[in-house]
Formats: sequence, C-alpha cells, structure tokens
Amino acid sequence: MEMEISELFSKNMDKEMKNNIKNIINNSFKQEDDRKTVYVSNQLKKLYNQFDWNVLFIHQKDNHAHSYTCFGRIFICKYNDRRIIIFPSKIEEGSSVEKEDFTSSNKKISDMQIKLKENEKTIDKYKSKIEELKLKLNENNIQLESFQKIIYQKEKEILNLKTKMKKYNGNNISNQTFYSRDQILALNFISSDQRLHFALPCIKNDLFVDVEKKLYEQFPEYKETNNNFLVNAKMILRFKTIEENKLESGIPILIIPNKNN
Repeated sequence: MEMEISELFSKNMDKEMKNNIKNIINNSFKQEDDRKTVYVSNQLKKLYNQFDWNVLFIHQKDNHAHSYTCFGRIFICKYNDRRIIIFPSKIEEGSSVEKEDFTSSNKKISDMQIKLKENEKTIDKYKSKIEELKLKLNENNIQLESFQKIIYQKEKEILNLKTKMKKYNGNNISNQTFYSRDQILALNFISSDQRLHFALPCIKNDLFVDVEKKLYEQFPEYKETNNNFLVNAKMILRFKTIEENKLESGIPILIIPNKNN
C-alpha cells in the first residue's frame, strides 16, 4: 500500500510535473537498487533533461507547520516522517537576488547537516560516559556487599565470644568476681602475617601482660619471639592496664615480631 504524499509547497510547477514527482517518490520506496535520493534525481533527469535535480530527504517527525521562503522551481512534500525537497540545480527563473538567496539557503542546509552530525557525536560520547559510570557503580556495589559480609562475620564472632564467656562464667561461678558489662572487653589480635586472628576476653583492670600470657597459651609458637603490640599505630605498654592503654573491644591489635631477636 502506497503512503500518501502530502504536498506542502510548490512553485513554478504544473500539475503534470507535480504528479510525475509524486509517482517517482512512491517508486523510490519500492526499488532497492539505488539510494532514494539518487533514484528520484535520475528519474527526473530522464523526464526533464534540461536540469540536474537536487533531492533532499529530511527526517522530521514533528507535525508543526513550517513556512518556506523559496525561489525558482521547487517542490516540497511530506511523506511519512520525511520532508522531501526537490529543485533543479540551475535556477532558470528569478532575479540575481533570488540566486544569492538560493546559495545562502543551500549553505544553511549544509551547516545544519554538519551541526546534526556534531550533535550525534556528542550524544555518543555521553552514552559512553554513562556506561562507564554504570560500571563504576556496579563495582562499588560489589565492594559494599563484601564489606557488609565482613561486618556480619565479625559481629557473629563477637556473639560467639560472649556466649563462651557466659558459659565459662557459669561453670566457675563460685570462683568468679562479677563485673559490670562496661568493664568487659574482647581484644581482637591480628598477626602481621595474617595467620592469627583471635579475640580474647578481659576486663579493663587487667594488665596487658596478663592478657598476652593468655594469648600465648592459645598460640605457644608466638612465645618464641619478642613481640610488640600496636593499636592505631601506637605501641601498647605491657605493664599498664587495658584501660590505661585505652584499648577497646573489636579494635584490631597488631602483633609484630621484633626483628632484632
């Protein structure tokens, strides 16, 4: 089914010429051998060989009215979503002023086409940037999920330690001294080689050296080196209490063997 051609503007063309142009436009969409503009131009050349014909197919989806300042022989129509403009290369009618206007209009069309290509390049550039940002956002989400898993695991370890402490205290209730909750801590020891990761329960009044002894009971191999203990890049003093060293639950305490041994 042929699309209806809606004539928008014509000048210096009789009814027969306009009908011929419409038929050629319809046929250009049926054939596949040539580009549509080339096909229309060649067919018009066969009918009206005194001219070389210019043919423009412009995609224009809006339905707004357009005004035209034209000169010489010209035909403008709407076909689906295209504006089709047809005119001969040679201006056989009109004054020299009209010829100058024609040249100016051609330049404007050329400038518009160049601007359109530049805009398409800019759009492609922004699309590429958007895809890049999407990848970075995905990477950040993966990293956040990993951190959340680590936090969950540490909370689970602290809960297990509290359960063990409660069980231990229950089995030794006759010998134990009761402390308030804010006096009890769990010191988190980590070796510099990452092989040891262990938490020890204690109270704020314990000397750090006593907590160190308990650590060596669990990991006797670390008794073979003279170890330093750092928290937040600050050396822990062995013969001061946990409170005097300003230690808190969960803060990593780094075990560093003394290389001078």
